[in-house]
Amino acid sequence: MNEDLNGSAASDPGAPPRRWTVVLGALAVAAIVIATAAWGVVQRGDATDAKGELARQRDAVLVASGFVEALLSYDFEDLDAQQAAVERFATEEFRSDFTEAFTDEVRDEILAEQASATATVEDVYVAGSEADEARAIVHATSKVSSRGGASAELESYLQVRLVRLGARWRVGDLTSLGSRDLSAPLPTPEAREGGEEAG
Repeated sequence: MNEDLNGSAASDPGAPPRRWTVVLGALAVAAIVIATAAWGVVQRGDATDAKGELARQRDAVLVASGFVEALLSYDFEDLDAQQAAVERFATEEFRSDFTEAFTDEVRDEILAEQASATATVEDVYVAGSEADEARAIVHATSKVSSRGGASAELESYLQVRLVRLGARWRVGDLTSLGSRDLSAPLPTPEAREGGEEAG
């Protein structure tokens, strides 16, 4: 392109002045930089959200695990300690329900059998997690002993509903999904056949 002595473009109705070409080029570069920066902000925001969600799920797992371990572990010589351990994880409403049920239905039976148990949480799966509520499936085993030397190993699956109170998860509800006695002998094929014939 021919230029005059002042460095400006030669007269061409279809061509933009040189300085405007430079300005447009600079704007294009700026637009790319801005878009890249905005993309980075979005990515950082997504990463922050993901970290927050992982932290909430981790906390939910810890609370559900601690609650079930406290619930299934007890010593007939100090049931108040077990009750207090459970209630630390509970909402006010669930604490009230648990205290009533424990006092009316569980305490006397444990005392009568002089029973003690130690529970171990095997797995925790957070089935659903929202900002203020989560559900966890907890798989636990417990070793139970009672007077006379009787003992058993039990396996339990429980669903724990967690609610967010401030910065902490608390247990709002509990549902038993099933349990079995791992120490019970498996039936032999003959016993199974005999049961089928009797049925």
